[in-house]
Amino acid sequence: MTDTKRRVKLYALNADRQWDDRGTGHVSSSYVDRLKGMSLLVKAESDGSLLLESKILADTAYQKQQETLIVWSEGDNYDLALSFQERAGCDEIWAKICQVQGKDPSVDITQEIQEEEDERFDDQNDSVMLSDDALFDIIGVFEYDPQLAHPKRHREYLKSVSRFKEVIPLGNPELVAKIHQTYRVQYIQEVVLPTPSVFEENMLSTLSSFIFFNKVEIVSLIQEDEKFLRQLFAQLADEATEADKRRDLAPPRWPSNCRSARASAWTRFRN
Repeated sequence: MTDTKRRVKLYALNADRQWDDRGTGHVSSSYVDRLKGMSLLVKAESDGSLLLESKILADTAYQKQQETLIVWSEGDNYDLALSFQERAGCDEIWAKICQVQGKDPSVDITQEIQEEEDERFDDQNDSVMLSDDALFDIIGVFEYDPQLAHPKRHREYLKSVSRFKEVIPLGNPELVAKIHQTYRVQYIQEVVLPTPSVFEENMLSTLSSFIFFNKVEIVSLIQEDEKFLRQLFAQLADEATEADKRRDLAPPRWPSNCRSARASAWTRFRN
């Protein structure tokens, strides 16, 4: 039986600061003679080829995010990420990394943050800045621009004007919360923040990564919701389903950034 706990998607950040999918496989940690040290290995699910062979270095800052994601950098402008199918697998590999580095696995960053890395990792601290408790306060700051005669009403729009439409009821509160958070952060990125020429590029890149991996997690949670999927496919297959509702149910209505991650989920549940 396939070990789903170790099943991962490997991502690499490209020159445009977007995450490229490098394949799906299974991760392990073992000693590699050629690298002279413990390493992370990812072998492709399709043919067993080696997707990743990365030595766990003592001075590499690994970061665990969103319970199923491990992110790190290998050299300048070469960021990698492992997105786990299950939290248990992420915790297991995280513990291995911390063991090699002699770090505490209960802490989500393996290194003391160096001065030149302060801004980068402060921006990535989504558990604080992008939490529900702080998000609307942050949005509120951007409502007041001394160059405008009247403040913008971003919070009013998000709380009162915008509406979340459940075509099929979602029974998972974690999934609903993740959808709301992703929508709000994307609103910040696309509407609230100044243009990229004015605002810091690395902050925009961080938000893009946060949104991308949130969408990956949303697809994963939907994948696990068998009741929701049964209802979805039943209504799509039912000839009595009205055209308007069918358009709402159809995959093209889903966020375009989710499509690559979504495709594997649809294939899996159709087979």
